[in-house]
Amino acid sequence: MSDLRPFHFNVVFWGDRFRDYLTDFCLPSLLSPNNIPRLSGGRRNRFVFCTTADDRAALTRTPIFALLDRYIEPHFIEIPPAPPGLS
Repeated sequence: MSDLRPFHFNVVFWGDRFRDYLTDFCLPSLLSPNNIPRLSGGRRNRFVFCTTADDRAALTRTPIFALLDRYIEPHFIEIPPAPPGLS
């Protein structure tokens, strides 16, 4: 076990628009060579996603999520969908 402290990344999102922002901009930036891939050396890093069950299912089917999963442990916290008209 490493003495290095782990990094925990957290993101809260729901809905197609914000999931697309996550998969098109946020995760690709974090997966650039000097970001998350550089941190892997022996740490038990974790990426926490707070999202709905539907968004989790959609996210985990994307190629960028498969790449993220190679470098960091994903963890999900399910949140309820927003009431109609409020998101």
